[in-house]
Amino acid sequence: GLSTGITGCIVILIFVRYELSFVSFHAEASKTYLVVQHTKFQDETSYWNTTAYPSAEALRNDFSEYSAVTQASGPMSQHFSVGDKNNEVRRYEVKNVLYADPFYASVFDLAWIPGDPKSAFSNRNAIILTQSLAKKIFGDEAENPEAILGKTIQFENKELLTVTAIIRDAPGNINLQYDAFMTYEFYKQTNPYQSGNWSGNYQGTTFVVLSDPEQETAIEKKLSGWKKKYLKPEDDHRISYFLQPLKEIHYETRYGNSPGSYTMPSLIIQAATAVALFILIIASANFVNLVTAQASVRAKEVGVRKVLGGTRINLIGQFAGENLVLIMLTLVISLGLAQISLTQLNSSLTILNLQLSFQPIDALIVLLTGFLVVLLSAIYPSIVMASFKPAYALKSTSGFQ
Repeated sequence: GLSTGITGCIVILIFVRYELSFVSFHAEASKTYLVVQHTKFQDETSYWNTTAYPSAEALRNDFSEYSAVTQASGPMSQHFSVGDKNNEVRRYEVKNVLYADPFYASVFDLAWIPGDPKSAFSNRNAIILTQSLAKKIFGDEAENPEAILGKTIQFENKELLTVTAIIRDAPGNINLQYDAFMTYEFYKQTNPYQSGNWSGNYQGTTFVVLSDPEQETAIEKKLSGWKKKYLKPEDDHRISYFLQPLKEIHYETRYGNSPGSYTMPSLIIQAATAVALFILIIASANFVNLVTAQASVRAKEVGVRKVLGGTRINLIGQFAGENLVLIMLTLVISLGLAQISLTQLNSSLTILNLQLSFQPIDALIVLLTGFLVVLLSAIYPSIVMASFKPAYALKSTSGFQ
């Protein structure tokens, strides 16, 4: 029972740790904001986490307060084909293709294996593959990523794309998932109406990096007047732009999910943490009840040892040590059960990527959980057992006065 309780507590706390880690690994995360759009209609207001495609270039040109502005489209499903040595054509559907401009790599940390982030997006027909996609398309050749650079892939049975870089697979804790990157310039030229339309909203996800995050409120006020330069009067009346901190995107449900991702309300994370602690307390309480219920069996032992000169501290040390050994064995079993549980969760819920990786934060979770269990389940029963009165313990099977 204690093992099951500890397992549940560890699994839930690792889930909480995972949800709190979204986008925190980006170096510019604290200064990066998503441009969101509020659109007023007659009876309601719609909230969008995307903006019109032309907005990114206009923001880049008109605002000196931004150290960087980038925009992405998607992710969206696209089809590719590759010919092999036997002139057979293999076709692939890639679900998360993200179109991004050259500034994307300077805002978000992509792990480049071969390839230069400064030039990877410069060619209109460039494509950047993740490791797993490169392995899927090129097989054993992908073992040497350098050999993949310069190879061509056909897009939608039309244009040829050149592989300019290979990057590590996208971590689970990001808002925009990707299996491959294509250039935003390619998207603009193949979708001229959407990319030039200020009135519509076509999944243009726009991010800005502020030189000074303290200017957020002032910049939002400036956006109110700035939009008049580009929007039609009727659009200017109903559309407003605001800045949403990157670290809040995953926890804010008002704007909906980012394309290819999901949101997790802060209230659920807080509730999950409370449930984890509640499970741990209940499991520990059950363990304490069982130990103390069996304490009377050892009452005579306590009485004899006290008569022979044993002190209360000695007895507490002995019983605490015995319980500690039992609890440590329980922790070992719990870690194995937690690993099995996380594997099952990941396979059942593909949006999650929970790992018991023993990084410093995971080690802290396990150590803290173990400390609480020892405190609740080892110390108290030891004090109770050591408090037996020798006379009563020797006269009867119960040592309580």
